[in-house]
Amino acid sequence: MHKYLHKYAEDIDLGWSGMVGSTGPSFDVGVVIPSYAEGAEVVGAVAHAVAIGAETGRGVLVVLVVNEPPGASAVVRQSNRETVSELARRYGTPTWDDGHSRYWEVTGVGGVLCVERTHRTVPIPKEEGVGRARKIGMDVLVGLWASKRLKTPWLWTTDADAILPDDYFVWGYDRPGVVALVYPFLHIPSDNEIVNRGTQAHEARLRYYVDGVRRAGSPYAFHTVGSTMAIHVNAYCAVRGVPCRSAGEDFYLLNKVAKVGRVETLDGEAIVLQSRWSDRAPFGTGAAVGKTTQDGQDPWEQPTYAPGCFDALRTGLQWAETALQQGDPSVPMVGLASDAQELVRQHMTPAMERALEERPDRRLKRFHEGFDGFRTLKLIHALRDKVFGTLPLNAVISD
Repeated sequence: MHKYLHKYAEDIDLGWSGMVGSTGPSFDVGVVIPSYAEGAEVVGAVAHAVAIGAETGRGVLVVLVVNEPPGASAVVRQSNRETVSELARRYGTPTWDDGHSRYWEVTGVGGVLCVERTHRTVPIPKEEGVGRARKIGMDVLVGLWASKRLKTPWLWTTDADAILPDDYFVWGYDRPGVVALVYPFLHIPSDNEIVNRGTQAHEARLRYYVDGVRRAGSPYAFHTVGSTMAIHVNAYCAVRGVPCRSAGEDFYLLNKVAKVGRVETLDGEAIVLQSRWSDRAPFGTGAAVGKTTQDGQDPWEQPTYAPGCFDALRTGLQWAETALQQGDPSVPMVGLASDAQELVRQHMTPAMERALEERPDRRLKRFHEGFDGFRTLKLIHALRDKVFGTLPLNAVISD
């Protein structure tokens, strides 16, 4: 952890020098919310997070990272100014303000830290986007944990459009071997029926993919939605924090920590997400919904993976396990046509070859470290493009 803070963590001189060290406020739990052009409304999400912690007897630090790229539009800049102004309106004069960030103590229940990475301070490069913003906030929590001012070794992170359930902070305790928590989620309707239909279809597509990978027996069968996860501090430091990407940082972070330990999908109350389109990131839920609202196609008729893609993945994973047990990658792959077999072998063999260098009881783990969630997705895409094709979403969901 100290190596991470020394070599890989964000520079404390850019906005939270008042939050590190052995003195200052302490907290039971902490949650990070990146905020890009969210206006005054995001402050309601901040207040809600503090309140649900208080209801369960936990003092919460909410780290709100208000961010924009260099050259952001006047609309984005104004929206971010509204966020900061609303924080001041709601919480009054900051307990401290170092020019890059402000901290408000919320008496008896926690605190709010606003780290500002805008044109007024140091904007975040566009290509680093939400990944850098999320990393900034989570690194604050790592520093607090190292300073013994955060009592729970879990780093929660969510998004501005999320409504957190009452039991949100009760899950991060006594979970041996678990390195990440993934919360259930659902989208609530907006007043735009086109956006609602697009969101429902996109959520169904996400669930269809995860269910397919789960049925195939992959350990990477979990959702990778940035608003629904918590990471154990040791795993977070082991993988060097959040990837600094403008989108997909949640996918790549969970993909990395899954190699350190187990990612657990929880059974508690769902995080409720707003149905909305967005251009904040080049891909993801908001971008996908935006595309469906613009191209005019019924989102339920858009193509998705044919079920055969997941069947082939299952056959391939079963073949790999048998081959690793026997120490022989030439064992036959039963029940799969030659063209699909060729793709499966092509994508799995590099990981298998490295795994076979291990002792037998370590081989399967090593294989899944190599054939990870990203390579699983690449294989599914190859099977779709070259063998099984696509079907309309409503055809596979109705099955």
